[in-house]
Amino acid sequence: MTEDCLCGVTMCVESVDDLLVVVHTDEPPNRSEWSQYCDVARRRHLDRGGLRTLVIAARIVAGPNASQRTEYNVKVPAKGTRVAVLCNSIAARAAITALSWFNPDMRAFGG
Repeated sequence: MTEDCLCGVTMCVESVDDLLVVVHTDEPPNRSEWSQYCDVARRRHLDRGGLRTLVIAARIVAGPNASQRTEYNVKVPAKGTRVAVLCNSIAARAAITALSWFNPDMRAFGG
């Protein structure tokens, strides 16, 4: 495992070439794992001058909460960050819409 890889109770993150792949479990991300993810995303963005992320959260009930969305927006520069989120949850897609107000290159897709 690399420093850009983490696997916890609520989410797993893995670097695949120049893409960061994030897989969520049924539960919303816990505070510790989310914070680690934000650190990985920030480091990859700064190291590579941008960030591409694919998030798979097919059965998640809710996405990141307000404080987690704030942490992401503080840690990860919006410029050069592209994120696609695949999820069935309307609540999670709403959270992604809120994040997209700060990063227009972030989109959620239902399945």
